[in-house]
Amino acid sequence: MNHWKQAFYFVFGKKCLKRWKSAAVDLQLVDNEIKASCLFDLWLASPKDMLVLIRHLHNTGLIQGSLGVASLGSDIIIYNAASLDSFIKSSLQKTSFIDISSKLQLPGLVSEGKVAKTFDTFLSFVQNTSQSSDAPTLHNIEQSTDLNGPCLFGLFLGYPCVYWYDSCADDGNCLTGQHLVLFQVVGHLSSSFTYPTSCLTHTIFSFTAPFNLIDELRPKVDNWFQKWEQNEKWKNMFSEVLLNSETVSPQVVCL
Repeated sequence: MNHWKQAFYFVFGKKCLKRWKSAAVDLQLVDNEIKASCLFDLWLASPKDMLVLIRHLHNTGLIQGSLGVASLGSDIIIYNAASLDSFIKSSLQKTSFIDISSKLQLPGLVSEGKVAKTFDTFLSFVQNTSQSSDAPTLHNIEQSTDLNGPCLFGLFLGYPCVYWYDSCADDGNCLTGQHLVLFQVVGHLSSSFTYPTSCLTHTIFSFTAPFNLIDELRPKVDNWFQKWEQNEKWKNMFSEVLLNSETVSPQVVCL
């Protein structure tokens, strides 16, 4: 049995059998510092089970980096402490925050003051984890009304455009019925890295930006991709990476 499949089955049993290959690639993206974090949503898992998996992968030598687990409510993030620290030092200040509060007719850019609580929570998390031991650990992020989950996840995932909404008012947003531009960074897996998955491509990043702000945001997305591409860590897994985009019009947007 493939070592990756065996590791997933050891922790999760049969429920992982259909999607363990995608999960294996996602975790190796984080381990190779190709992306700082991934949001784990391929099957129902608890943060504690995910920590057991990360420790097992670390002990068996399938992963080498300083990976850890963070949870916010029922959401689970697998992160690389070294990558998050590097992101803060090099790219965080260039992130664009987009206000999608339900009271707005159209999305707009956010003032820094509105995202202060979420921003400070992210910075504190990275500073604390960068000073911790290399052993995989679990961090539970405390929920509060002024901590915005989608915004926090966008920071963890290293997106150049991050959504924020006024969660003190409600959990709705103004994106329903809006034209959005879907950006995807897709990699062609190198011949030396097609195992354990038989797929030839893998989506590394996927995020949207409002069409009404695209003239301002597209150059920032292009610059973000060029800087990420020049880092060349993606060459550990991929022979080529491409930034694709298309306009979409979802009926409902849930964050």
